[in-house]
Amino acid sequence: MSEHDPRSFNNLPCPRCDSTLFIALVRLKHKPGGGLVPDAGGYACAKCHAVTDAAQALQAYSLKLKQDLIRRLQDELEEDRPVAVVPGDKES
Repeated sequence: MSEHDPRSFNNLPCPRCDSTLFIALVRLKHKPGGGLVPDAGGYACAKCHAVTDAAQALQAYSLKLKQDLIRRLQDELEEDRPVAVVPGDKES
């Protein structure tokens, strides 16, 4: 399956540095007489340590897909672009 196949899972990039490795953050909540309770606190990039959440990572991934598509379409346009012929020029 391709990298962008909707049936497969894809690694989400860090919104700041494009790394795909994250560390899960946990908040520890305490209540007197109730002990400690772990609470999800988002994710930190393992490379640049930027703290992000799932929505930001998904938005960065969506942006990356759109930029890749633009790059591929630009490459296709350059490949299909005809050579311009200037009137009055003589071929050697």
